[in-house]
Amino acid sequence: AGFAFCDHRKAAMMQIAWIMLKTQTPPHVSNPDNGLNQVWDVLLWEIFRQFVFITPMWLSWFSVEYFVRQFTELMVQKADVNASLDAARSVLASQCDAEAFLRADLRFHNPSAKMAHFFGMKTEDLKDIRLVDLLDSRDAARFEKL
Repeated sequence: AGFAFCDHRKAAMMQIAWIMLKTQTPPHVSNPDNGLNQVWDVLLWEIFRQFVFITPMWLSWFSVEYFVRQFTELMVQKADVNASLDAARSVLASQCDAEAFLRADLRFHNPSAKMAHFFGMKTEDLKDIRLVDLLDSRDAARFEKL
């Protein structure tokens, strides 16, 4: 039922209705002394037995729905971050003389020709150089403090 409805709440309601339809009640017993208790005992046992079979199906659908929802939200967030990053990079490229992408150790990551021209170097020379090594000693200390 969960795959048909794509919603675990509707699937649970459908399965509860299915349990009620599948539950077999014994025929009416004419003995009023123990007949009523026997009817309820059998009815409750049948309902419990149906829940034992239906609950794992509902839990499996709920877990699939939950993980699909989480995965979809992560994909949307990643797409939003990538779009924002691309927009920021395009603004930087249009407004700045050169843009630098740095690794965690402040070394250039894929240095561009604009950046090499800005420092008066070749692109290959910037690959293993830290940005701090190109700055004045006073500016380098201030930059690293930030």
